[in-house]
Amino acid sequence: MQSGDWPFATETAILTAATHTSLAGWKYVYTYPASALRILEIFSKREAPWPPEHQRGDTAFEVGSTAAGDSLVFTNTEDARARYISTTVADKSDEFDPLFSQAVVYWIASQIAAAIVALDPGYKLSSQFRKYAMETIKEARVSAYVQSKGLQDTESSFIKARR
Repeated sequence: MQSGDWPFATETAILTAATHTSLAGWKYVYTYPASALRILEIFSKREAPWPPEHQRGDTAFEVGSTAAGDSLVFTNTEDARARYISTTVADKSDEFDPLFSQAVVYWIASQIAAAIVALDPGYKLSSQFRKYAMETIKEARVSAYVQSKGLQDTESSFIKARR
C-alpha cells in the first residue's frame, strides 16, 4: 500500500485539533487520522484536494508523536484537512486496480516460493516472482496516475493556436 498513491485507497478527512502544545515553527497541531497509513497532503477547508491541474498541494506539514506514542500532525494550516492512504482499504477490495491485485499475488508467491520449493530452485522462483511483482507495481502506478488525472486534452496550446 505504501508504494503508491492508489486512488482506491485514498480518503480525505477533517483533522481534529489536538490538545498538545505546538512544535516550534508550526501554528497548529492535529491528531493523526486513525485510519491513515500515510498522509499525502494537507489543505485548508477553503482549498480542494488535488486542484484541477492535478498538482499535489504544497502545504507544509510534519508528523510527530507524543511521549505516549500518539501521532500528531503539525502544520500552519487552520481548519486543516488531510488526503491520505487509508488502512481500511481491505473493505474496498472490489475497487482494487487489477494490476495492483496481480502485483499482490506475485508478491505473496515470492514470499512462499522459497518455503515450498527446496533450496536454490526455490530461491530462483522466489526471485522471479519478486521481479514480476515489482514490474507489475510499476505498471499499476502508471495506471493509478492516469486514473487520478482523468481524461485531459493532450494537445498543446501552441498547436491549437496554429490550427
